[in-house]
This record gives sequence, C-alpha cells and structure tokens, in this order.
Amino acid sequence: MTNWKLEWFVSTLAAAYAEAGDFASAVFWEQKALESSTPGFGWDEERLKLYKEGKPFRVPRSHRSSMPSLAAPKVPVLSPGAR
Repeated sequence: MTNWKLEWFVSTLAAAYAEAGDFASAVFWEQKALESSTPGFGWDEERLKLYKEGKPFRVPRSHRSSMPSLAAPKVPVLSPGAR
C-alpha cells in the first residue's frame, strides 16, 4: 500500500525479522528503509549495525515515551445490516 516508501513501516518489518532470528532479511529491509529515510529519522544506522551483528533492535526505555504512537485510528463499528 505504501510502495515500501514509509521508512517507519519498512524498518518495523526489519525489526520483526530480527526478532524472529532472520537477520539476513532484517538487514535487507533495514537497508530499504534507509534508502527511503529522511535524515534524522532515528536509529537507522544503529539498527542496521545490530542486525549485521545478529542482534535484534530494542527501543531503550529512556526513549519509549518519545516514540510516535502507531495506534489504530478509532473506526466506528457498524452493526450487521447497517449502511
């Protein structure tokens, strides 16, 4: 849906691969995220280095409150048959 252009989502995919132990895929997708990244996006190079070392990326506790919220937007729930 985003044509792999939103670095946050692509980087999240890379993190998921790393958590699953697939570091080759994590490196591939993090490099894709870096290609579409805007300067100052975050821990770009740090994440890539970790994945190349065979380590997952984890957000430091001190930074968790500054992370953007990716919570799903509130969507009204329609009852069956509602139009």
